[in-house]
Amino acid sequence: MIVHIDKDAAVPVLAQAVSVLERKTTREILEHILLDARGDALHVRSTDLKISLVQSLPCEVKMQGAAAAPGRKLYEIVRELPAGTATLELEENGWLHITAAKTSFRIPTERPDEFPEFPVSPDEFFRFPALSFVTMLDKTLFSASNDETRPTLCGVYLHAQGDPNTGSHTLRMVSTDGHRLAIMEQPTSVDLHMFQDGLILPKKGLTSLKSLIEEAGDEFEIAQSNGKIFCRIPHAHMCLTPIDGSFPRYQDVIPTEPKNRVTLAKDAFADALRRVSLMTDPDTHSVILDADRGRVLLTSMNTLTGDSREEIEATLEGEPLRIAFNASYFLDALRHLSGPEVRIEIDQPLAPCLIRSDEDPGYLCVVMPIRID
Repeated sequence: MIVHIDKDAAVPVLAQAVSVLERKTTREILEHILLDARGDALHVRSTDLKISLVQSLPCEVKMQGAAAAPGRKLYEIVRELPAGTATLELEENGWLHITAAKTSFRIPTERPDEFPEFPVSPDEFFRFPALSFVTMLDKTLFSASNDETRPTLCGVYLHAQGDPNTGSHTLRMVSTDGHRLAIMEQPTSVDLHMFQDGLILPKKGLTSLKSLIEEAGDEFEIAQSNGKIFCRIPHAHMCLTPIDGSFPRYQDVIPTEPKNRVTLAKDAFADALRRVSLMTDPDTHSVILDADRGRVLLTSMNTLTGDSREEIEATLEGEPLRIAFNASYFLDALRHLSGPEVRIEIDQPLAPCLIRSDEDPGYLCVVMPIRID
């Protein structure tokens, strides 16, 4: 195998490949990425057995061939190469020789036939608007859990519904880490029947997919086969294995008719929260919100470093209330919410707190309050 690649074009491809790999694995081959040079492209394949990704990097193929190279080390090397053309050459002893200008590296490789096969793709794919899908992921991925002891929370729940009378369809994405919840729903002209019973797709895979779609733009295609979800965009093909298990009954924590509503300017609220959170307890990040007619008072206290308070204008519908919450969770919600104003809805101090905006009708966040001692 001998190929000439453009360094700047190769770096993002290798970065995407490495993002799929596991950091700890008992199978050494899963720390590698497969390089397959044929035609006019270098096909780069990576997998953790639950997520599989194939990307095509246009290049000059001087000699066809394949090798499994250590993924992270190859990425680190190529990233630091001088700008311009780099050459990858597989030597007879199985080492990969990487050169660019006056720089040279050699790394060992594994046989390509030891690398796992990419799952067989279905014949039929459905086109879906890329921008819509990316927006939905952006508004939900942040609240998915990273706690691997609770695997059903380490992903985004996708659920599609259709109305046979009108022919309309909606796609809903939901994520939660047990302390907060994000829901995004959008109408679509596509019948995504593969999600009609609901599927949990892994956070890591969806994060990589979101990045791939953002780089490719336009539309992407999606399909289902043998219990797996396949996604296809220009120069990339991804397969995701859904997470086994049932997603929590998230509907149970959403207030249906909250008695109290506080409306604030979103940016002013976020700025005040950031300032007040400088004095929160490092374990709870707790901020207390006191809402009364015409204003909201935010306070925080750390017994070691001091306290803080700030008052901002607000409109209250209902009774004056006092709640405590993790400031980081609120800031994450505000960051992903559209529109100049935010509305906080709650029944009572320890009930789930709903955060939404009139200009973001398909989106809402729920944050669980903290008990005030």
